[in-house]
Amino acid sequence: MLDAAGSIPTAPLTVAVGIPRDLLRRRPDIQRAEHIAASQSALIGATEAELYPAFSLSGTFGFITSNAGPAKLGNLVAWNSRAAAVGPAVDWNIFNYGQITNQVRAQDARFQQTAIAYQNIVLAAQREVEDALSAFVEDPAAVQHLSDAAAAARRSVELALIQYREGATDYTTVLTAQQNQLRIEDQLTSARGNVPKDLIAVYRALGGGWQLRQGHDFVPATTRDEMAHRTDWGHLLEKPALEPASSAQRAEPLRAPDW
Repeated sequence: MLDAAGSIPTAPLTVAVGIPRDLLRRRPDIQRAEHIAASQSALIGATEAELYPAFSLSGTFGFITSNAGPAKLGNLVAWNSRAAAVGPAVDWNIFNYGQITNQVRAQDARFQQTAIAYQNIVLAAQREVEDALSAFVEDPAAVQHLSDAAAAARRSVELALIQYREGATDYTTVLTAQQNQLRIEDQLTSARGNVPKDLIAVYRALGGGWQLRQGHDFVPATTRDEMAHRTDWGHLLEKPALEPASSAQRAEPLRAPDW
């Protein structure tokens, strides 16, 4: 890899970043924090549901017999040996209201924690995007200034050599000019390398990689087939169920549950 000569990649002068809100949502860390907060929000309602009674209706049907008295085991499948029972049931933790209420409060506090964590991750992602975009905008200007400085440094070396050949100065002046030229050209090379690095940072901060799956399923077919072979997923592995929600479907901000 080191034997082949290469040049610094040239980054485009402009980058289409689109709508930051939609691009930031492609970041896995933001999606993870959002889902954690949403699941914790649902746990509040699930815990509060224990404050209310739960009604159920159950029943049984079968055949019963014994070998005591005139009954015979052979009559087990006879219609006269049938037995049935049906009845409602009520489950209500009425004596645990205080404990359940405290559990609801604890779930709400955890939701507040996950909501703040989600907001912090979004703000951190926005900061990364702004920093990367700012560096991508500013570094080309630095390259231009250093290019002018490098041209002036080369001219200074040429003038120092002319003065040395004419006997006007000693060779120390030439060495100083060459050192200055080397320092500026080193800075210029580093600045030129920062431009494509800044572009990479922009795409990374925006959750880059979405373009790689354009025209492809969100979950590869081999992975989907392997999961379906292990477990009955029903319709959950079909393409519409696996696609992320669109920006129109997810326009509303994260909010506390209405319970």
